[in-house]
Amino acid sequence: MEKMDSTVEVFSNDDVITISNVNKELVSARMTSAFLLEEAVISNDDVIIADWKKLIQRREVADEDRTVMMTSAVMSSQSAVDKKRKS
Repeated sequence: MEKMDSTVEVFSNDDVITISNVNKELVSARMTSAFLLEEAVISNDDVIIADWKKLIQRREVADEDRTVMMTSAVMSSQSAVDKKRKS
């Protein structure tokens, strides 16, 4: 048995376009679309991760600020108690 060529020719504007070429272009376009979509998702994930990192950093700074304020308040209270005892 001979294998038949499944290529079909379509004539348009004096150019010959084959179905197999069209299929290759469609596959290429789908692969490109899938790649771009994946890159967009990855980029979006990167933005979300960066936003979370900023949020965590802000919270860490806020926690450090609260710790400094609490330490300062405790030291001031202790200093006031010490002065009161000495007098």
